[in-house]
Amino acid sequence: MKNIIFSHKRKVYLGESEIHLLGKKPRVGERLEAEFEIKPARNSKKSLTKKALTKGLTIVSTLPNIHTNACHYQVLDLENLSRKIIPEAKIFHISSDAISHWKEVDEIHPDLKAYGFSLYESEIKDREYFTKAFGVGVEGNARIAHGLFGLYNGIFCAAYIPIQQMGNPDIHYFFSLFLKNLNSFQKNERNVEK
Repeated sequence: MKNIIFSHKRKVYLGESEIHLLGKKPRVGERLEAEFEIKPARNSKKSLTKKALTKGLTIVSTLPNIHTNACHYQVLDLENLSRKIIPEAKIFHISSDAISHWKEVDEIHPDLKAYGFSLYESEIKDREYFTKAFGVGVEGNARIAHGLFGLYNGIFCAAYIPIQQMGNPDIHYFFSLFLKNLNSFQKNERNVEK
């Protein structure tokens, strides 16, 4: 059951145009089960796998097009805010683009520490498993939707896929969801240990 592809569809908007997302939006408390291998694009020589997302605090950021301002701001704002709010979290950006498209990010923001990965360079089955598990696949298109996901030891604490895909995702809103649920998870974990 590790490589299940869900057939759920959800509506979001790109401006006034309706688009359908494939896969199920992860629920808080759900464990990441999908197996995938997404090719590295920046700050990593290793592919992104489920294993990397099951250790400690991780943030997954999905980007439709790294060349747009919205995606640039998502990368930059997420890292800057994360440093202040959850500095121990590891950030993994996954884009629809080829590895070469990440060069612009490196040129403009060489100090960014987050890891970048390319769905474009990855095997088709891995792209499908990833996009369906995170609910960001776009019907009839190789692009993915903007999304922000917070995980704690492989369990989803937050899943935010904006209904309006045009523009910047609300990163402050994502962090409010993530911190609220993370505190609950950590409190429950401490109670179980007692």
